[in-house]
Amino acid sequence: MATSNDLLIKQRSVVEFLAAEGRSAANIHARIKIAYGEMCMSDYSVRKWLTIEMKAQRNDMCTQLIERYKAGGEAFLPRILTGDESWDHHYDRLCKAQSMEHRPKTSPSPRNFKVVTFAR
Repeated sequence: MATSNDLLIKQRSVVEFLAAEGRSAANIHARIKIAYGEMCMSDYSVRKWLTIEMKAQRNDMCTQLIERYKAGGEAFLPRILTGDESWDHHYDRLCKAQSMEHRPKTSPSPRNFKVVTFAR
């Protein structure tokens, strides 16, 4: 049975082939969905892989990594960190005394505002 990584590589090849034929991202995703069903990649992934800018970015990054490997040797490899883009949100909760504050039933409930801090 093929692993999810194997399926992703196969689907990537299909995306590259159909994009070379001039197919649209929506058409490519529809065809992959028919072929792979529930195991198909997302429409977003198909659109992301078709852009020339993304290919240029990946090419530049790979070139930089190769140059750093040539300069640093094997000691460079453990220092590579990979990850996915994510957003971290910060929320300050009320202290226990504030949350237990007695209020009449007719008074409006206190509002808790979510504080969002962006990394950028």
